[in-house]
Amino acid sequence: MVGSGGASTAPLSFVPQRVMQPDGTILGCFASGDEYYNWLHDELGYTIIRNPSTGYYVYALPGKGGLVPSSLIAGRGNPALLGVEPWLVIPAEEIAARMEATLAAVPGPVVNAPALGSFTNIVIFIRFSDETEFADTYSKYTQMFNDTASGKSSLVNYFRETSYGAVSIPTNLYPVPDSGTTVWSYQDSRPRGYYQPYDSTSNPLGYQGGDDGSERTQREHTLLKAAVDSIGRFVPASVKLDADGDSRVDNVVFIVRGSPTGWSSLLWPHKWSLYTATATINGKRVYSYNLQLQSSINVGVLCHEMYHSLGAPDLYHYASSPVTPVGSWDIMATSPSTPMHMGAYMKYKYGGWNSSPRLISAPGTYWLKPVTSPAGNLCKIASPYSATEYFVLEYRKKVGIFERSLPGEGLLVYRINSARTGNANGPPDEVYIYRPGGTTTVNGTLSSAAFSLDVGRTMINDETSPSGFLTSGAPGGLSIYDVGTRGDSISFVLGRPLMAAVDSFTAKYGRGDSILVSWVARAQYRSLGFELELSDSTPAGYLPVAGSAVQGGGTTASTIRYSFVDRLNPGKKYYRIKEIDSSLAVTYAPDVAVVDFPIASAAAEDALPARFGLMQNYPNPFNPSTTIQFELAGERGGGAVRLVVYDLLGRMVKVLVDERKAPGRYSVTFDARGLASGMYTYRLSAGSFLQTRRMMVLK
Repeated sequence: MVGSGGASTAPLSFVPQRVMQPDGTILGCFASGDEYYNWLHDELGYTIIRNPSTGYYVYALPGKGGLVPSSLIAGRGNPALLGVEPWLVIPAEEIAARMEATLAAVPGPVVNAPALGSFTNIVIFIRFSDETEFADTYSKYTQMFNDTASGKSSLVNYFRETSYGAVSIPTNLYPVPDSGTTVWSYQDSRPRGYYQPYDSTSNPLGYQGGDDGSERTQREHTLLKAAVDSIGRFVPASVKLDADGDSRVDNVVFIVRGSPTGWSSLLWPHKWSLYTATATINGKRVYSYNLQLQSSINVGVLCHEMYHSLGAPDLYHYASSPVTPVGSWDIMATSPSTPMHMGAYMKYKYGGWNSSPRLISAPGTYWLKPVTSPAGNLCKIASPYSATEYFVLEYRKKVGIFERSLPGEGLLVYRINSARTGNANGPPDEVYIYRPGGTTTVNGTLSSAAFSLDVGRTMINDETSPSGFLTSGAPGGLSIYDVGTRGDSISFVLGRPLMAAVDSFTAKYGRGDSILVSWVARAQYRSLGFELELSDSTPAGYLPVAGSAVQGGGTTASTIRYSFVDRLNPGKKYYRIKEIDSSLAVTYAPDVAVVDFPIASAAAEDALPARFGLMQNYPNPFNPSTTIQFELAGERGGGAVRLVVYDLLGRMVKVLVDERKAPGRYSVTFDARGLASGMYTYRLSAGSFLQTRRMMVLK
């Protein structure tokens, strides 16, 4: 099986490449990916591989167990005519196996650099025997690593700001130039092709056995040991290399001249361990290291990889997935040139820079400081339906040097799965951010994830979109509302979990004078029971339905179905569900107006509509609810009817009706709580009939 993955999930994407075809022509293309899997593609994302039979770079096709070459030479035709999707990658299982093989090869536990205190990061520049010296100025890199000036984006400033001063990481760069202003580097005795994959035609010097093979490992480690040995004597004994006292250099970064090379993990930015060769600096062994490429290096890449060195996992998926769990809200999911902070939870768990998140459970108003503040920036809310999953809240605001690259501002609501570490092999994920339109299978609008009164998104619970769903998609029991405006801090109100997450609430005409009322409770919190109430004329003046009371499920994440058969005279009927919890408090399910029009006699058929029609909703504009009426013509027996609400981008907001209905006049109430102000459309389809109208939510 071949996956189709988006470039947005890769730490590096669209890295320019130039490869030579067998006829001497140069193909311009791009490389994307991470240390475990990277690939070539064109500007539209169509994957390019080399045909081993002809030597030409061609567009890839999905094949049994992976990718196979097509007959279409890259850049010489339209790959869309092949009938394949862009962003083809190898199966997720193979990517996971590569990662596991790489990690399993390292003997003993991984030892991270200290996240508290101070240590010196060592940088070593490398070029190959067939390459000239770096043309970059030495000051370019000293500024990138060590610029402490106010407002400057550098590695040392980043960790000083994000850790609230808890860790300081100055960098020494080697070799130090004796003269001039440009970089000096260690020059290896081998050419660049020696460190790229073998090809009998284009690169017979290359390593064989694949990127997780022993030859690649031996060549990389031999190169890095030689580079360390070349500069070791120039590192002063006073430099603090081993702050945690484990006899290892805390962190080393190798910067290799040139660009990352697609389909080659050796010459691609990565973190690994020098476990097959012993290289030392002042008696301390070089072990954990980051390898970077000259053209792809920026402050964001450096900070992403350095937080790896401090122990943080990736928050993006290594394999293709329709859902991006965190995206551009966290440095461990992306690497822009000016990086954003990691989330407050990530600081707490992997940096130790935040105290334990404040656990809140009592209903009431709470306040959060921005993530840039050293205290009061993180709170935790338990889920009544899970022992391993819970919610954390933080406030993101574009202040300081590094939060300027955020996609938005406001309250972020996360789901944390304590049974997972990072998101690399997800889903399931350790860290997930709720966002408009997001579900377990639909990505939604991640850039609009922040809640605030300023943007009209002020609540999330088991009935909103998005809901506070768990990894399984089941209700999570979260209830947040009245999120405030963005300021020095942001407020929100914690409510009790909804007594029940009610779904599929319907009333259907049966035989004679019977009406079958049914609903599903996908989760219940301290639920004592349910009772139906009925109004004969309008969605008001409800009275209890005799004999309809049923026992609730207490606190449970199980889905329970309920039904009741009512017997009434023909006409318009409005039902709602009364929910009673263990304290005898009463609430009502939000879908309070489920309406059906039973036809009980031949006389009633005389009043059937002559044509299909969808009426304008009333009131309009509205807040929070409005009534939509429609008419169904035709003979007795009915047909499939669907009434759906969409936003102006064509995204489905809610399905109001999706069932077979008899001819007649119907009315449905649409509740827009949890939706932003703006224009929406609603569409009725019944057989060949289709009609759409617009309505306005005004809050």
